[in-house]
Amino acid sequence: MGLLTPLALGLAALAVPIVVLYLLKIKRRDRVVPSTLLWDRLARDVEANAPWQRFRPNWLLFLQLLALAALVAALARPFLSVEAALGASTVVVVDVSASMGAVEGDGTRLDAAKGEIRDLIARMPDGGRMLLVAAGAQGRVAQPMTGDRDALRDSLDALNAEAGQAAIADALALAAAAAARLPDGEIVLVSDGDIPASTIADLAAPTRVVAVGGADPLNLGITTMAVRRGVAGAQLFVRVANAGTAEREARITLWSEPEPTPDDPDAADVLVAAQDLTVPAHGDVALTFAELPPDASVLRADLAAGGRDDLTVDDTAWARTRSGDGARVLLVTAGNLFLERGLGLLPDLAVSVAEPGAVASGYDIYVFDGVAPTPGLAAPMLLLNPPVGNGVVEVSGAVETPAITGTAGADPLLGGVDLSQTNLAAAAKLVTPSWATAAVVAGPDPLLLSGTRDGARVAVLAFDLHQSDLPLQTAFPVLLANLTGFLLPETGGATPATVSPGAVVPLRPRAGADTVEVTPPGSDPLRIPAQTELLFADTARPGSYLVRDLAAETPLRAGGFTVNLLDAAESDLHPAPDAAVAGAAARAGTALRSGDARRFLWWPAIALGVAVLALEWWAFYRGRLPGVGRMATMVAFPGRRSRAGRNPSRLPFR
Repeated sequence: MGLLTPLALGLAALAVPIVVLYLLKIKRRDRVVPSTLLWDRLARDVEANAPWQRFRPNWLLFLQLLALAALVAALARPFLSVEAALGASTVVVVDVSASMGAVEGDGTRLDAAKGEIRDLIARMPDGGRMLLVAAGAQGRVAQPMTGDRDALRDSLDALNAEAGQAAIADALALAAAAAARLPDGEIVLVSDGDIPASTIADLAAPTRVVAVGGADPLNLGITTMAVRRGVAGAQLFVRVANAGTAEREARITLWSEPEPTPDDPDAADVLVAAQDLTVPAHGDVALTFAELPPDASVLRADLAAGGRDDLTVDDTAWARTRSGDGARVLLVTAGNLFLERGLGLLPDLAVSVAEPGAVASGYDIYVFDGVAPTPGLAAPMLLLNPPVGNGVVEVSGAVETPAITGTAGADPLLGGVDLSQTNLAAAAKLVTPSWATAAVVAGPDPLLLSGTRDGARVAVLAFDLHQSDLPLQTAFPVLLANLTGFLLPETGGATPATVSPGAVVPLRPRAGADTVEVTPPGSDPLRIPAQTELLFADTARPGSYLVRDLAAETPLRAGGFTVNLLDAAESDLHPAPDAAVAGAAARAGTALRSGDARRFLWWPAIALGVAVLALEWWAFYRGRLPGVGRMATMVAFPGRRSRAGRNPSRLPFR
């Protein structure tokens, strides 16, 4: 039994003034009357209110105190915790995220959740039905609404913990939509996570939260793994987190995984490095591996904790040094180190440099620095400081010390780029062609043009980088990334380097490809007909995924992406606090936790208080009702004799 508002018990102090009123000294004057026959009741009242008399039992006082006690108890809102009974229609949402695979007793947290749900299935009323929703990377119906207990148990047994986060909000939205169409529909959520109060409070259906998970888990996990590229080469950054209350020892081992090939599908991994580390309680450790093999394509980090480790899915992570062979870029220049290094630092670009006049075919992007393009070339190209008669854009002269006066803020070429502090010594005076728009201008003269010409995208920068301070500004690499992304969208980061398990990955095949081949970790290749953009959703298994663009079985490009948990919240196995779960449920206007329900007792307390007040009123006014006075006197004051017929007495009056 508990009290929802225990502070209301302080109102019990009102009993003190009630008792004092019964003991209050009242001054009266003596009067002589011929008989007490007519004054019997008055005499009793006078005796009951004798000045500061010792306390005598009084039924009216008892009834008033009892009424006060009942009303105070009602305001304290007492309740009993009882086992919740299921309604006719129940929607059960079960968390199947990575943390539900953590060790719990002799099984896992998911096993404990299944035990709770089996109890719910057993307690279904006759004619009751249940719908089972799994909250994984996406919310999905694991078992449609049914009253078949065996079917529910079979569907429940088929659930397994996934390797990523749980889309709790999506699963609850699905459950709420189902419950809204059901008579007496209610939702039961079984999870180990900290459920946001707003997520439950927004639900229209009554919702109950059943929390699972131990109070003292032990776990180390890899929460970050990324490749950073610089002029000196690639570096691997790894972060290991410890959400526990004690310092932990561990070792991290770095491996290079070769890409599977038809000739050698099971090539052995190569050890790259190993390092011991100490991770503080409620802290993390960051590691940097700088000396990576130049031919490494996929890197795998394995974490081995010293001692107990309740979750294993976060002990391994993968990273690709490049997500693909890269779009082939030909830089035609007489010498421009700024441009060569800037393009070389961009991911997914394979940059080749050629002297003017030595232009080869077969590249995805052509960059002409102060050089006229090859006549008739219809391919994505970037022109910098174009000469007169270049065949792409008309150059009518030169502009000395142009000052940037305007930019097209919404132009994607300028996303994250601030050119307001850029200084120019000179620029080509361009005439804007009909196929292009100006993103940057200096007065009436365009400095940056972009558009589509002869079916291919073209961008033109009107000045020589050596005649400006743009290469020295932080906007320069961002502008180059925006330009290459515009010229060839599939090189603009459409395929992410790493995703969470269950995420949908966009794939943009290279022009000319007729097939996209995706090889999941440890599985056979999957072949998909090439389209402008593909969405690949079979990413439930962590690891490295190889992606190849094929044209008549000839590889055009090989790359891929990795699938990792890398989630500090999932690696922190501490269950949601009771207060957080109960608070979320209370704000929903329903719910409880651990499968319990509250049976409130304040209505009976109010009813008792009102009944006692009515009895007290009846007892006080009993003399005004015919035949009631004598009966009430015998009940309330047994043994008392009437004063009628006594000799004249001296009675006190006011």
